[in-house]
Amino acid sequence: MAWLGPLLKLLSWLGQALFAWKAGRDNVRADTAEKAVETIDRVTAPVTDDGRERLWSQNVAKFGGRVRDDPGT
Repeated sequence: MAWLGPLLKLLSWLGQALFAWKAGRDNVRADTAEKAVETIDRVTAPVTDDGRERLWSQNVAKFGGRVRDDPGT
């Protein structure tokens, strides 16, 4: 029965390592979810007139005269 003490210490250490590993994975998952929410907020934000003008200028520069004149309806 002298082997029981070291075995319990080993199992305790493995359990702590497993919990630490899982906590690290949870933190990564939470960071990823937070970045996704920030991206969704940025993408779904209303476009300002300055932003619309900037995008219009980029499209004209990229596509030239093939860009339809859309008043933003």
